[in-house]
Amino acid sequence: MWPEDYYRELDGALRKELLDKEIDSCGGKIPEEDRLRLELWEARYGGADAGVDYFMKGWTDLSLIAKKEPAAGGRSGFRQAARALMLERFSGERGIYTDLLYEEYIHLFHMIIYLYLHDYGFTHHVLGIGKIGADDLQKKIAERLVRVTRELPARFNMTNLFRPLESAAAEAFAESFDGRPQL
Repeated sequence: MWPEDYYRELDGALRKELLDKEIDSCGGKIPEEDRLRLELWEARYGGADAGVDYFMKGWTDLSLIAKKEPAAGGRSGFRQAARALMLERFSGERGIYTDLLYEEYIHLFHMIIYLYLHDYGFTHHVLGIGKIGADDLQKKIAERLVRVTRELPARFNMTNLFRPLESAAAEAFAESFDGRPQL
């Protein structure tokens, strides 16, 4: 069912196939939402081949900065990651575009949570000795999301800019963990 299937799909190329199929079914009159989805898809995945998810790259860069990794680039890396996530688009009025961008953020966080839940290094204790329990794993995911979407922006005095990202992280977390308390 459109557009739910589009937002459930994790693979960028398959998302594009779903979007193209929907656009083709419109008989030449592309709805505004789908035209904007295509624009966002191209910005997120960099064009025709969906080789890089720039939102995921932005998240990874922010995660490294939050861990205070020197290779992450500090303030300039932080700003570059914010640009990759298109956060400046929220500085104006809310509308169809920002609503769809917010849906992309929720999609991003569902993907991040999925990857965390399936990453052996994330789901196991140090040196892979013993698996982390479900409650502790949820807590670990929540802490990571809070560190990157709330604490890191506060460090750079950019809390307002990152508020949509923080909100999307909380929404995806609640959806992923059956309404668990917000972050």
